[in-house]
Amino acid sequence: MSKTSRVTATKKFAAALGLVAACFAPAIGLSSAQAAVLWDQPLSTAVDGNQFPLAGNAYLSTTFTDFVSSSTFTADNFNNAVPWQISTIYVPGDLWDLTSGTDLSDANALTFATSANSGGVPGLIQAIVSLTPSDAQVTLTPGTSGNLSNIQFNLNSPIVLPAGNWFFSAFATMSYNAVGSWGVQVSDTTNGGIGQAFNPGGGLGDPALTSWGPITLLGAPAMDLAFRLEGTAATTGVSAPATVLLMAGGLAGLGLRARRSASARKAA
Repeated sequence: MSKTSRVTATKKFAAALGLVAACFAPAIGLSSAQAAVLWDQPLSTAVDGNQFPLAGNAYLSTTFTDFVSSSTFTADNFNNAVPWQISTIYVPGDLWDLTSGTDLSDANALTFATSANSGGVPGLIQAIVSLTPSDAQVTLTPGTSGNLSNIQFNLNSPIVLPAGNWFFSAFATMSYNAVGSWGVQVSDTTNGGIGQAFNPGGGLGDPALTSWGPITLLGAPAMDLAFRLEGTAATTGVSAPATVLLMAGGLAGLGLRARRSASARKAA
């Protein structure tokens, strides 16, 4: 078995209104931009010393139902400065050791997860979604070897991800004997650390892989893993209604108490 290759008078009311507007304007102004690519680590276009495309390799990320101890996961880091709503995820991958006539549509499940960045390796899981290959939210396309091995998740309910530093992981669940092995391919980007790998059961024979470690332990180059996240990113700014509220309240309260008015303008 080959194992290697993500607030009363009008003046008082007006002054209070100005203060409330100043406090809540940022929240009222929270909006979302149009759907766009949020993070992209595209498939490598580089070649090795023998002119072999690095994209021709894939690094094991499969939960085997029949060789459990050989189940291995890969992950790579990313970050977002503002909250994201992730609606589409694309992962280029490849298959090997295939049983005749099979491809990724024969897998039991396809899963992706985002986890907290815990000192440079995946930590607590933030979100995880597992779907069957036949689910309408999954689209499979041919990979570099011509097999259905690239995965696109088109989510009915976007994943809401707070601002932070994260790891992204994708893996297939299937039988090695009935289907084969699936893995994630590499990217030429250099975003933070290189990809990580984890073989909790120790079936690959490398003790270093029984905890998260660099994908080089799988024989991979010191590179990022390929994946793309799409959706909307939150943007902060004061919307038109909030601006009008702030101006009206602030101006009306100006003659009542200069100190309060100044505080409102500063908060705005």
